[in-house]
This record gives sequence, structure tokens and C-alpha cells, in this order.
Amino acid sequence: MKIDKNIYETADFYSNEIRQALDSLDIGYDSFVRTSSIQHLLTVNDLVSEILKSPHVKEAPVLQLYLKSKNKFVTDSLVVGNCYNCGSETDAGACENCAILIDHSQLISPKFYLDSEPLELKECKGLKISNSKIKSELIEKIQNSNWSSKIKEIVLNWILDEKNSKIILTRIFEYGLPVFNDSSQELTIPLWFEAVWAYFTGINHITNGEDCLRVLNEDKTKFSVFMGQDNLFHFSVSLVLIHTILDIKKIPDNLFVEPFLKLEGQKFSTSRDHAIFAKDIIQYLDSDTIRFGLFPFYGSDEEGASFTLERFKENIAAYLNLIEFVLKQIFDSRRIFNFSNKEFIRKWKSSDQSKQLISLLENDGLNKIHDTLMKNYESLIHSSDGNLTDEEKDKIFYSIMVLMESLSPKFVDRIKSVIGRFRLNTNAAIKYRNLIIENEKKYINEIKSGMERFSLYYAQEIIK
Repeated sequence: MKIDKNIYETADFYSNEIRQALDSLDIGYDSFVRTSSIQHLLTVNDLVSEILKSPHVKEAPVLQLYLKSKNKFVTDSLVVGNCYNCGSETDAGACENCAILIDHSQLISPKFYLDSEPLELKECKGLKISNSKIKSELIEKIQNSNWSSKIKEIVLNWILDEKNSKIILTRIFEYGLPVFNDSSQELTIPLWFEAVWAYFTGINHITNGEDCLRVLNEDKTKFSVFMGQDNLFHFSVSLVLIHTILDIKKIPDNLFVEPFLKLEGQKFSTSRDHAIFAKDIIQYLDSDTIRFGLFPFYGSDEEGASFTLERFKENIAAYLNLIEFVLKQIFDSRRIFNFSNKEFIRKWKSSDQSKQLISLLENDGLNKIHDTLMKNYESLIHSSDGNLTDEEKDKIFYSIMVLMESLSPKFVDRIKSVIGRFRLNTNAAIKYRNLIIENEKKYINEIKSGMERFSLYYAQEIIK
């Protein structure tokens, strides 16, 4: 996807999408912070005023990327180049692959993001934070944290790296947050740094302006951080550094880093013009199912968040045999005779991801499923040991219809509109069967999806 909007319109667009996604997935929050809000601007400047009192913060010359044709300094997402550490494409904030803080003077082949004009380095003033005299304190806090051993190792290596002994707090950037007590009125806090401070703004908002520094120092306060892999540096090194300077004893109790979702080895994100918005799929799946489907990516490693079709097939083959699953639904009397339609469909979808699975199966697999299912269904109906009543047979038949509904909701909606609510009796089952037969030809002429065609065929074969 591409959106033809300026930077402010783009921010509004994604902010609205995020809100709608949270609402669609029934995820609540106490405060939704826009970093462009007045409250965030005021909170950031309150923090800067306190930070400037520290002997570890000094004004000093810095090198920044400069766009000569426009006579302006640029940073963050307005720059495209290659990381000098891992070689990946990145902007001028933090590398989205290895997560290091980008040094403008070392970025490889930096260009302006719009027209690829090469950028040059130009000296300007800035605020720098030195951690050399408090490095041991930073190390102790991180070593004593509850963070994962992998994150601890990465962060401690960053702190020990001499290149990070001085961290640039400000940039000259037209889209950054202005620093009020800067006499030149040029300095701003760039996005990668101040976005982390939205936690302070959120606390101020929730507590109606109560001192966020005091709240963070309270023993009862639990502070957990969630972020993508590209902002680990600021959510770890920079945040611990700022907390130490501000005399905040606590650092995040938990640090959760989510790797980028990749599709066939390529990053799947808005920065690559790819997006799937929750509000667009909630009409097909309920919020529980979507959250369940996303769960495997939460807290996973990079490999776990990299989707390939071959790997998906391998995992499905190792995890689930579709025939056994379907037969289990039929033989499990508690599920057949004691379930609500909605609950059963939700469990079927979330546990089996049926649409994706069936689209991967080959014709021989479909025939095997059909033959095995029919064989066992007939055995159930005619078994002398079963002693099934007509009502129980109808319920078994109905359970299969529920499976069909989960596979082809569009088709079953058409049937529902004709017969209304299902009834668990023979007449309803027969009417359902006849309607499927009558509508089969018309429906197949209207649909293009191979999966839906198979679902219709599957239902037909079961009830013939």
C-alpha cells in the first residue's frame, strides 16, 4: 500500500489505524499518547529542563546530515542509507535490523528519502549525554534487571562500546519536538528519542498531571516496555541513562522486543508499503481468533516471526493431521451434542486455521479426507453398537454442517437466509441438504475462490 500524504497526514492516518486496531481486537488502554500532542511537548520539555541540570549533559558541536538543495538538516526517516554495522538499509535514527544507534558520520551512502539526493555532513550545535562517569551504575542496573539474558547481553555490549559513550540528545529537525530553552530555537528532540518518553506523558495523563518521576519511583509501580526490534537502543540504553540522570531508581521491570514479521524473507510492514489492518479483517474473524492467530509472534525470536510457505507446510504436517482432527469433532460426543454454534466455529477456526490449511492440501489429500470422513460417518450412523436415535443422527449431521460453515461462511449465510435459524431435526437437515443441491450450480458460477469451491464440493459429498 502507498498513501499520498504529507508527514502530518501520515501520522494522523496511522494513529487512527492503531486506535481502530486496538478497538477491533478488544484491547483497552488508559492513555493513548500522540507524540504530536501539546501534553507530550510539555512533558518532554519538563524532562529536558531536569536533564540539563545534570553535569553529564553538555552542549557541543555535532555532525549532522544536511540536504544542500533545500538548505536544511535532516535525520530519522527522512534519510535512507545502509548501516555500517550490518549493511542493511536503514534510516538515520536506529538501524531496523541490528538496532544500533546510527552515527550520521558513518552511515553508508545517505540519501534524502524523496528524491535520493546524496546528503553531506555539516557541523552544528547539539546536546550530548556522556555516560562515562555513570557507566558502572548503568551496568549494575541492567545486570540486576529481569530482562532476558539475550537482551542483557546486547545492551551491556552497547554500553561498553566506546562509540556509545556520548549520545546525541538533540538534532536540528523540522519535525522534531522543539526544545523551549534553546536560544537558537533550532534544537529539537528527534523522534527515536522522545517517542520513548511517551511513557512519562501517559503517566501524567492518567494521574491528571501528578509528578511522573515520583510515580515511577514508587515501590508499587510496575513498568513494562513493549517495542519493535528497531527501537531497542532507546528503550534500553537511552531510557536507563535518562532514568539514572533523573534519579529514577526503577528501570523497566520487563523489556519485550518484538521482531519484525517477515514474509518469504522480506520485512512486512508499513515502511515497506505493506499492511493488514485489523479493522479490515474483523468482519471475517472475531477478535479472539485474531489475537490467538497473532500470539505465536509475541515474544518469538526472529525465526519465529519469519513466515514462509514451506515452513508453514512443515509445521502443519508436524502439528496436525486434518483427518484426525475432523474425526475427533464427530466422535467427541460432548462437542457434538453440547455446543453452541458460535463457540464451535470459533474453536474450529482458531485451532485449525482451516482456510489456510485446506488451500495447501493437494487433490489426493482432499480425496483421502473425504473418503475417511464418509467412511466413519456412515459407520457412526449404521453401527449396531451406537444405537443412535434419529435426533442424535441429526445432531451428528448438524455438527458436520457447522464444520462446513467454518470453511465457507459466505455459502452458509446464503442458506441461512432461506431457512432462517437451524433446527436440530430431520426435516431441517433434509431442507438444508436440498437447498445446497439446488443452489450449487448457481453459487459455483458466482465464486472464484478455489477454497470456497472446495468447501461447497466437500459439503455436497458428505451429505449425498
